[in-house]
Amino acid sequence: MSHELLQSEAVIPNLPLTIECIAGYRAEDRIYRLFISTKEGHLLIYKITTKKGETNSKLERTIKSKQKIDQIDVFFESGLLLILQDKKFCIKDLNQPDLDITDAVERAGAGGVVRNVSRFSLLTETIKSSSGACETIAQLCLAQKKKILIYYWSRNCFNELKELIVDDIPKSVAWMNFNNIMVSSKNGYTKIDIRTAKSEEIIVNDRLMNSQICPYGKNGVICATQSGVVFYKDDQNLSTVAVSTDEPTISLATHYPWTLAGSSVGLFVIAPDFSFNVLQKISSSPILGITSVEDVIFAVSSHSLQLLRQTDLHSIISSLHQSKQLNLALALLENNSSLPPEDLENYKLRITSMQAYEMFCNSEFEQSIAKFQQSKIDPLKVIALYPGLLPSSTRRLSTKIFVPPDLSGPLLIDAFRALVPYLTSFRSQELTKEPRDIKLLSILDTVLLKTYLHTSPSMVSSLLRLKENFCIETECEQILTEHGKIDELVILFKRKGKHAEALSLLSKGGDEQIENIIKYLGQLDKENFHIVLSFGGQLVRTKPSLAIVLFTSEGDAENWPKYDVYEMFKENHAPATMRMTLLEFYVNEWNCDDQRIYSYLIEEFRNSILEVRDTMLGDTIKDRLESSAMVPNPDTLVAVDELNLLRKKLVSLLESKSIKVDERLLELFADKDWIEERALLLSRLGRHKQALHVYAAKLPQRAESYCAKIHNSCPEIYGYLLEYLIENDFLDEIFGVLERHALFLPPKKVIDVLPDNVPLSEVSKFVGRAITKSANLMRRVKIQSALMEVEATRTRVECIEAERTRIELPQGTRCAHCGRSVNPQSAIAITPSRDVYHYGCLNDLSE
Repeated sequence: MSHELLQSEAVIPNLPLTIECIAGYRAEDRIYRLFISTKEGHLLIYKITTKKGETNSKLERTIKSKQKIDQIDVFFESGLLLILQDKKFCIKDLNQPDLDITDAVERAGAGGVVRNVSRFSLLTETIKSSSGACETIAQLCLAQKKKILIYYWSRNCFNELKELIVDDIPKSVAWMNFNNIMVSSKNGYTKIDIRTAKSEEIIVNDRLMNSQICPYGKNGVICATQSGVVFYKDDQNLSTVAVSTDEPTISLATHYPWTLAGSSVGLFVIAPDFSFNVLQKISSSPILGITSVEDVIFAVSSHSLQLLRQTDLHSIISSLHQSKQLNLALALLENNSSLPPEDLENYKLRITSMQAYEMFCNSEFEQSIAKFQQSKIDPLKVIALYPGLLPSSTRRLSTKIFVPPDLSGPLLIDAFRALVPYLTSFRSQELTKEPRDIKLLSILDTVLLKTYLHTSPSMVSSLLRLKENFCIETECEQILTEHGKIDELVILFKRKGKHAEALSLLSKGGDEQIENIIKYLGQLDKENFHIVLSFGGQLVRTKPSLAIVLFTSEGDAENWPKYDVYEMFKENHAPATMRMTLLEFYVNEWNCDDQRIYSYLIEEFRNSILEVRDTMLGDTIKDRLESSAMVPNPDTLVAVDELNLLRKKLVSLLESKSIKVDERLLELFADKDWIEERALLLSRLGRHKQALHVYAAKLPQRAESYCAKIHNSCPEIYGYLLEYLIENDFLDEIFGVLERHALFLPPKKVIDVLPDNVPLSEVSKFVGRAITKSANLMRRVKIQSALMEVEATRTRVECIEAERTRIELPQGTRCAHCGRSVNPQSAIAITPSRDVYHYGCLNDLSE
């Protein structure tokens, strides 16, 4: 396919002299200066102006010489003009071409001339340092007979670097890069590494007698042949690309990415690094010389000069798009400086996206996705290449700039795998933006979920569990249902706060999902507690054992309202043992301090004790009626153990200091059967006399134990016991109390209340013990008083001795701990051994 890449314009149509070679540079914007050498020995200096849509040429100067100039080049950065004339190489001032610069080449001959030179080649590159300064580096190659002289530019002079020997006199030479040169040879061309002097010969069967070589790109050269050109690239294998022009090439020049090959029928425009074909042919008279000057190209015939410049960049890019030469279009943009930066960037991104699409169609999925990411294309355009990935709500919104290829089977799976990193990377970028594009994030998450279903199903649950998940609920629900992903659907509903739907879905799984339901409910917070109660009620009715596990499991269950949980158990007729287990767990494991919970637990114990007792009594009566044997029924024995255990738990609970005892609680145990419980509650209320009377009436043996237990807190308790015994005329018990606890009874009160029928002998025994007790008490008080007086006297003596002590600190006294000097005015400490310490150091020492 032919392209309209360059347009030609005659600048000097009829020159009376015969042109030999040409070189030039850009003096100003749209102003160029050309040096045209003629066979007659003239050097013509033209000023070419391309302003206001017109091209004007003006001959500024003519320099005549006896010999023609064979080769000419410009070193613009250093203001030099390089000339090869009559096999003599010399350097002249660019602004004064008739002025020789004699010291520009190291070890040159007289007048700065290097003789016997057949061709030369100059390589320059401008580099930018980290400080922002620009510097030009250059290397010069001279073909002198069978030698290659290498120079490098430094300090305004070409300094000799190396000398190489070749087999033949080169007729042409060109740099491939700063390390390699290409020279013509007898059988073709030779590549030489100037670092090692190692050469590699390239045999070309149709080499021209008058060989032509020109640099191309950063690591290549173009060599002319009878049938066209050959491109050599300096890589590991010295890549070769041949482009046929069907005409011998008589001149060459590079205007990257283009190469212009002059022939007898005109110009051929090629791009060997990107295409194997001729891109454009410009018919003209034979082209003898070509030079590229910044953004334009000059080509000369024998008696004419024409200017070539790129056509409209938009039309070139469009034409290259149609022929799918996208790499070439991208290279053209990268070497174009005429476009505004914004337009240039947009072109590059568009071409990159086209390259990515071509790779995608060629099943190069990973490379394609990387290119798409580089092109910054809308991710919806990329997703649209995949069948069924875009959510239905967005398919109408996405404009398909690419026709999706037909993908299926393993190829589709590979494409999905390549898409996952792209989606996750783009998603991460969107999450960091402010404000976020929630709509785009919802599409990305939904597409990512579908992709995982095809490539990594285990990753679906991980995606749904993300704290920031934006999946489109309806779309994901449908696709997960189609794939039978129940667990993932539950996670989706949970993330969206649709707990009722999630639990309903789990409940459809029958007994197999009971454990999952318990786990789900156990993770709900207080705001969703009504859902917990609803499903918890179902569990109580159907699976009571699992219900108790749920409401005593770790997690948020501890923060649930315990009163509501207990009421739910009661409403759903949970067994009493289960209710007690629940309440006991609250009290013993979670240390609940809610008095209502304690009250419920006490009531549950009381009711259970009554139930077990009544059942046991009923069974006992039944057994006696049915059998005359006195052997108890085994079930009765079990019931007795259960009854004892329940009463033991109840008493232990009533003794707990966590319970606040009140009259309401006392009313629960008003019956006479609750001896231990009622006495305990009365004691907790401080009504020890009533508690003692309960014990004395029903459990006399426990009465004295109770007195001994609380005597310290209630010294008059033994008096209460004596009064009770006297009131109920328990004479034997009165004698026992007087004998065993005489020391704890007030003598006067006892004598006043004792009945007249108490024998005098018993009274005298009590009085004797009371007198002994009083005498012992008085003696103990006197001893303690004497000891306290002795201690006080000793303390006063020590204080007087300490006050009489005088300590003198010599000048320069130092702390025994830190070694620093001691200031007598500061707080100090002196040990009995007369060691002196800072007060703070003494504290550190003690620690």
